[in-house]
Amino acid sequence: MVAARVAVVDDHRFLAQSLAIALQDAGYDAVLVDPHDDVVLRVGQWAPRVVLLDLSLEGARDGDDLLPELVADGHTVVVLTAEADRARWGRCLLAGAVGVLAKSSPLEDVVAGVRAAAEGQPVVSEVDRTEWLRAADHHRHESETVLAPFRRLTPREEAVLAALVEGEPAGAIAARTTVSEATVRSHIKSVLSKLGVGSQLQAVAQARRAGWRGRER
Repeated sequence: MVAARVAVVDDHRFLAQSLAIALQDAGYDAVLVDPHDDVVLRVGQWAPRVVLLDLSLEGARDGDDLLPELVADGHTVVVLTAEADRARWGRCLLAGAVGVLAKSSPLEDVVAGVRAAAEGQPVVSEVDRTEWLRAADHHRHESETVLAPFRRLTPREEAVLAALVEGEPAGAIAARTTVSEATVRSHIKSVLSKLGVGSQLQAVAQARRAGWRGRER
């Protein structure tokens, strides 16, 4: 009987190797996928039964970005994370993950979660699933409220605010966009008014707290 394959995507080499050994001891064919490589391509080449995906991949694409692509390719994905944010766990479920496991879990619990996923069994209890999805929904509503003032900005105002967030002064923005500095300062004044703040520093701080990214410049 051919062992079910599990692809482990984690930037912590020691942990990834420990997981692979534990999975191999449990009878799985565990392979490591370098997160700095083309993860979606490599996982597709390995054709695993289950993908064990870390969310925070240092120096590489985040698991949040990779998850929907892996799911779209038909992979069964279990997320492994050090994050304790239940809203984020709920967003993983909404993105198609069959389960979320904490990195603080004993290795045997991680193996059990992978086994459940490989066998098509629930990885997450209904109680936890409901709690996480509710947390994700609450976070979405909060985000919509926090981001509401930013939706009032015009495209030009968004571009100016994005530049301010990156630390670019008004003069540099004017030079780069070939408009007068007075025009840029007019946009800044409008941004401050719409966000209800009194300074550029406050506008930048509010944008960062809200997780606002703006449009591509």
